[in-house]
Amino acid sequence: MKEIANILLGLLSAYIVFEYYKTFFEVKKNSISARVAFCLCILWQIISTPDIISIPSILRLILSIAFVFAMGLCFCGSVVGRIVFAILYHAVWVLSELLVSSFFLMENIDISKNILIGSLICEVYLLLLVKLLQLFFRHKNIRNFSLKYNGLLMIIPIAFMLFSYFLFTVCAKLGVKSNIVIAILVFVLLMIAMFIVFMMYIKLVDSYEIKRKSDIYEKELVLHTEYIKEKEQIMAEFNKNKHDLKNNLLYMLELLKSQEYAKLEKYITDMTELTTLTKARKANSENSILDSFINYKYDVATEKGIEFRVKIDVPYDMPFDNGDLCVILGNALDNSIEANEDKIIENPYIDLKMRYREGNLVIIIENSFDGNYIKNDDGTFITTKNDKNNHGIGLGSIQNALQKYNGQLNIETEENIFKISIILFG
Repeated sequence: MKEIANILLGLLSAYIVFEYYKTFFEVKKNSISARVAFCLCILWQIISTPDIISIPSILRLILSIAFVFAMGLCFCGSVVGRIVFAILYHAVWVLSELLVSSFFLMENIDISKNILIGSLICEVYLLLLVKLLQLFFRHKNIRNFSLKYNGLLMIIPIAFMLFSYFLFTVCAKLGVKSNIVIAILVFVLLMIAMFIVFMMYIKLVDSYEIKRKSDIYEKELVLHTEYIKEKEQIMAEFNKNKHDLKNNLLYMLELLKSQEYAKLEKYITDMTELTTLTKARKANSENSILDSFINYKYDVATEKGIEFRVKIDVPYDMPFDNGDLCVILGNALDNSIEANEDKIIENPYIDLKMRYREGNLVIIIENSFDGNYIKNDDGTFITTKNDKNNHGIGLGSIQNALQKYNGQLNIETEENIFKISIILFG
């Protein structure tokens, strides 16, 4: 009976950890390592009771953090972020266990003889806390966050755990009821403080996201200003050419009458060069923001000797945030440009197609590359570069932006051709 109870408690504990991570992170799909990690975490939760494995408390805590972090492998996000949340979870778990143990001491209940009851109370308490967290922080989808902030927030729960453990040890040795009551009050205050830490983390993530978007909008404003200047230059040159048109025609008529065809041909050729409007705009749709953004990337690519072909058909007004579109296009085109920077690639090119129909936007980017790429064990692409830590981050940013519109991302490779297809649903 006791063994069955331990198994059920282990399964409940694993479920709580899974729900906890699901509050803040997106679940990975079809990942073999995630499934293995999930099974290991369940196994640890079942066998980690003192009745089955007798190991020092500190080692048990370290192993527990490691296995809870392993559960985090089932979710998308940065490694450091998942470590922070594993430690935060254990800070709450330690506080809840110490809180229950303090109540037992206060009521003179033998802890060693009531481990299962105490564990059950802790698990139910943790489950209620996780459900409370889900009310406040559901679908926050935390991915990349500043390493500095992660490090600072990691210190707080560690300090809470050490202080709580020290306080409980002292109170348990003294055995004075008034001290135990004070310890319980301190644990409750620390639990509230832990909830505030969660709120701080989410607020920092939100402010980080706001800053990222403000940087995008600032870039949009610069691009829009450049677009307006370019239009003004075009109009100024057009008006100048229009003013000179009459005189040019009269001169050409005289050359024609005098049968000076060679001079006429040269003059027309010179005129064509003079009347060429400002530098060719590869993107020339109704959407000035996207045009300016794509033309900027076009200039970057052509300067690197990469042929850039563009065909876009999009209106100005679409049900998609321009900042999100710039994130998607910017990261995708940056990856394409990076993939073609190697000198070993013959005839490097990028082919961009965009089309908006019936509220949906289709983006197809095809480019040449060296044929090397790295995949996750679930089949998703990480990068086309050998250094996966410094490249390929753009794909994650694209997927983040697509989530707002239930968008789809598909990647295909064929020998030395890399093709990314994106659909945004309005």
